[in-house]
Amino acid sequence: MRCDGGRCVMKIWRCDGDNDCGDNSDERDCATNRPGTACRAIEYQCLSGDQCVPAAYQCDGEIDCQDRSDEIGCAPPTIIVPPVPTSGGAEDSGAYTCEAINNKGSIFAIPDAIVIVRRQSGVCQPPLYNVAAGHRTECVPCFCFDHTSQCYSSGLHVTRITLANNMELVNRQTMQPVQQLYIDFYPNTKEHVVTDFHRVLPSGVTTGICLGSSPATSCQVTREDILRPGRSTTLTIPLVENAWEKTEGPRRGDTPISEYASKSDLMMALENVTSIWIRASYDVSQTLTRIGDISMSTAVSTETGGGQAVLVEDCTCPTGYQGLSCQDCAPGFYRQTGDFLGVCRPCNCHGHSNDCDPASGICRSCQHHTMGFQCEVCVEGYVGVATRGTPTDCQPCPCPLTRPSNQFSPTCNMDQLGQIICTACPRGYEGRQCERCAEGYVGNPNTPGDSCRKTTVEEFCDSRGSLYRQPDPVTGQCQCKENVEGITCDRCASNTFFISEANSYGCLPCFCMGLTRSCTSTSWNRVQVAASFTRDSLGFKLADMIQEQVITEGFRVNPSVRELIYSNFNNLPRDTYYWSLPRRFLDNCLWWVPEIRPAVQTRIDSSPYQPSAPLVEITGNDFTLAYRHTDTVRPNSPCRSMSSLLRPTGCVFLTVSR
Repeated sequence: MRCDGGRCVMKIWRCDGDNDCGDNSDERDCATNRPGTACRAIEYQCLSGDQCVPAAYQCDGEIDCQDRSDEIGCAPPTIIVPPVPTSGGAEDSGAYTCEAINNKGSIFAIPDAIVIVRRQSGVCQPPLYNVAAGHRTECVPCFCFDHTSQCYSSGLHVTRITLANNMELVNRQTMQPVQQLYIDFYPNTKEHVVTDFHRVLPSGVTTGICLGSSPATSCQVTREDILRPGRSTTLTIPLVENAWEKTEGPRRGDTPISEYASKSDLMMALENVTSIWIRASYDVSQTLTRIGDISMSTAVSTETGGGQAVLVEDCTCPTGYQGLSCQDCAPGFYRQTGDFLGVCRPCNCHGHSNDCDPASGICRSCQHHTMGFQCEVCVEGYVGVATRGTPTDCQPCPCPLTRPSNQFSPTCNMDQLGQIICTACPRGYEGRQCERCAEGYVGNPNTPGDSCRKTTVEEFCDSRGSLYRQPDPVTGQCQCKENVEGITCDRCASNTFFISEANSYGCLPCFCMGLTRSCTSTSWNRVQVAASFTRDSLGFKLADMIQEQVITEGFRVNPSVRELIYSNFNNLPRDTYYWSLPRRFLDNCLWWVPEIRPAVQTRIDSSPYQPSAPLVEITGNDFTLAYRHTDTVRPNSPCRSMSSLLRPTGCVFLTVSR
């Protein structure tokens, strides 16, 4: 958005409680606090209900709520259903771009939101309709299955449906059709005739003509039928509620109590018509019945010459509903039990599909390698938590890598601790993720392009854990390094890790701060933190062991060899001094540092280096570790040392003796 001062800021920063524009224009005209709410309008209420954080903190990648709820379900927005056409004033008509946006991304809805201006003429205005009404008493209330009160006369046109030769005579009590051989059809007059009623049904049984395939007992006409024996009578039955009564109402004994049908009763019956019954017998002595020229008015979108269907409502449906009376669920929604036909709920597919079965809600066309009734699980060959709602929820099985050349198991799953277990490691591979070679196989599955292959006689012993390439010719057992086991010395013993050709000491014991004894090598990559002196001391200092004497000045740099030099020891008390490493060395140490390589050169008198003082000391958590060099450091000669040391949290000292 553009601020009043001309500066542009992110749209999601508007009304987040922060003055991002500098002139506070991004925090103007924001929503006010709702009465009784625990948090302000510019705040997010954590799920615990007892903590409020600024709205900008939600889904920003950092946990601010104590219950972590501000980072739950964070995903780029998806369009469940595009904007539906809506009504407005003349000045609002047109197409509007609708953008869904949050901290994770944004997306435009397709198609644009369309604002339709409906100029309703006549005396009827929503929630009433009937564009042909001359008086307000002729207006009809909007029904719309109670989803909206905005409706208008439809633009459909009246037409008629006529009946062909597809009608049955049915026993109204047994609901069984009469054999068709008793019924004659006359094509010229389009009449169905039964001439011998007594042969068809027992005396006193009422019958009905049925249009359709199954009986319905929802409505019947209320007025008395005006029929004269031996003469044809044409009946016109209006499909309006005050002409009908309900038959499934209260009863007094075996007799139903008459109750007029309401608009909702009529609309519920017409929404899914399964049958229409027309009475065929009226008297116990009746011998003949005939029916013909049956037609029913309906409405279609094409011009028919029958006039506009002004009594058919056309509702402005809310999101999730469609149809003239909002009787159907829109794509992306499914029906749940509720008033009338029910309510339409959004498909719950965890962001992996916008389509579901409109009756059951079962998701269809799951994407992003997901499946299940709600796209809640990953397909075979992929693993992850599909319910997080992001396109990257399910990833290829890392067995041990995801690239095809090093994916040695096609299937995997995730245990309760969130660890991945490959379920189909082939012969020659072991481990949770097929990450190591089995006994009798060599190779490194974690190296792209490498694999486990069966060893030959010449290279039987695993060079990572064996002292020699050849096994004992008698026992066949290879001679293993410390904490290494297996006939080929190919795996670490329990509670140890890091089998490597570069590790001559064998596998290392697990430390894990004493919390567990089970561990594996980290998947992190090693980098070196180094100091290259070209202009200044880079934060290095000199100090005695108790840091009583701390020297921060008097250094000079030799840029040609990138060395830091101090040559004023003659002005210092005689003691053992140490180079104190700056903070960036301390913060970048791992729990196990493979090596420290100090290069120290002394240019003093001819006195040799005092072996009683350690060359390197590490202090941290009230522990002090000392490394003593086995060789004598001679004057004017460099000393390079390698040592394996634990992570410090205090100081690292390199010794310089005076």
